Amino acid sequence: MTNKLDASKIPEALINGFIPFNSIFSFILNDITYTYFFLHPSVKSIPAWISGLYFNPTLINFGFHYMLLDCKILFKQIALYPDEMYKLDLTDRISDGKLLYINYTAQNAGCIPTEIYGNCPMGHEYSKVKTLFPIPINNVPQQKTKVSILYVYASADQWNNPILHELINAFDSMTKLNYVSFITQLQKACELALRNFNSKHNNNFSTYFKKLHDLPKQLSEYNLPPMPNVILETLDEIRKLRNIATHEGTLDNITKDKVKKFAMYSFLFCKYFEIMDTNDSSHKAIMRMFSVSVK
Repeated sequence: MTNKLDASKIPEALINGFIPFNSIFSFILNDITYTYFFLHPSVKSIPAWISGLYFNPTLINFGFHYMLLDCKILFKQIALYPDEMYKLDLTDRISDGKLLYINYTAQNAGCIPTEIYGNCPMGHEYSKVKTLFPIPINNVPQQKTKVSILYVYASADQWNNPILHELINAFDSMTKLNYVSFITQLQKACELALRNFNSKHNNNFSTYFKKLHDLPKQLSEYNLPPMPNVILETLDEIRKLRNIATHEGTLDNITKDKVKKFAMYSFLFCKYFEIMDTNDSSHKAIMRMFSVSVK
């Protein structure tokens, strides 16, 4: 009998330190895994892992989908005291990066941690410095309350990378059900990745549609593995939806399964160029692991 992963238990296990939160994901999905998928696209387990881990409905509620983009999840323990404000400063960790998600969990029945915005509540959602205040729970006597803080952030390098920037924004739009922005941002990320590829190889970039159509031939000319058909087909679907969104301003009937597919294969499209179209020695070693000849 095999034990099935219950993804809904992961956040609690991570908070309690039962499993190492960033390493468990990188152990399953890394450049070796991605390379294997690009060389063997018929293998269904890798897309299934991505969908099950990063786009699980429970884990998305905790910002875990950003980890697919190599953003970091961290935990911090603090204590709140009755009638005392607490200044939470995350700049020591995030620095010039971008806070993407934060969650507060009271560890005992004392007070509820709440953010204080002053007389202007707008624009504080992604602030790296926050003021917390403990609010009593019903008639429970006020007492010291331990609080676990889970937060997700993109480093400055990630946030300033044009492709990752668009993917991060798309993942944010996905959780807010803003599918027009989601589709537009995914296509922008993929078009940037394709432009970079053509620029690297001194190819003129005419239109996104034409270059996407010409890509299989180009990859063959540069002795690169074929881009999996499922990725190209998904990107063409995204392109058509983006055109609809541009002309009509709205998108209807996009299912949750479609949303996951669009996000996953857009990411894999960008990832392909990052790890396959490179002269990095570590990548050549990975290719040799799979008995692929490299120059």
